[in-house]
Amino acid sequence: LVVDPAATKPDPDERIFVITMVDAFPDPSRTPPGDDVFEPAINGLGWPHTERLSYRVSETVRWRWVNASGFEHPMHLHGFHFRATATGDPDGEVFPEPDEVRTVVTEHMQPGSTFRMEWRPTRPGNWLMHCHIRDHVIPDPERDAESRGHDMHDVTRHPLEAMAGLVMGITVSD
Repeated sequence: LVVDPAATKPDPDERIFVITMVDAFPDPSRTPPGDDVFEPAINGLGWPHTERLSYRVSETVRWRWVNASGFEHPMHLHGFHFRATATGDPDGEVFPEPDEVRTVVTEHMQPGSTFRMEWRPTRPGNWLMHCHIRDHVIPDPERDAESRGHDMHDVTRHPLEAMAGLVMGITVSD
């Protein structure tokens, strides 16, 4: 649930993404090695199962990110700069004056923090929004050992098998 202040009118075009940690072994018949293993997820899913997003060139895109995990996440948008229009923590959000809005490609999120972003795709292609911490975007080599044999060399398999966790796929069309 996202609870905004009573005087706030929700933006119907804003997408909300919540970063959490999910149990990597949800099958109760399977015993995990040692303690439970948790992996980072966006809206409950890790790549390659995260939602695929589609936009058009020049469309205004507004997202809100909530870091509900206990870890930091520098969230990075490939291919485009974005405007960090608000930042927040459990005590509330801060909206900078229009001339103080930062234009960035990465927003560092501490545990419990939030941020809002706005961007406009300027060219078509396939792009990513992902955490810039290596261990948050690669598969566990032991869990995926069978499928990881040549994934780093096969360009057709690399995106699906050499990445995991906090990755969102974005397609921009004309």
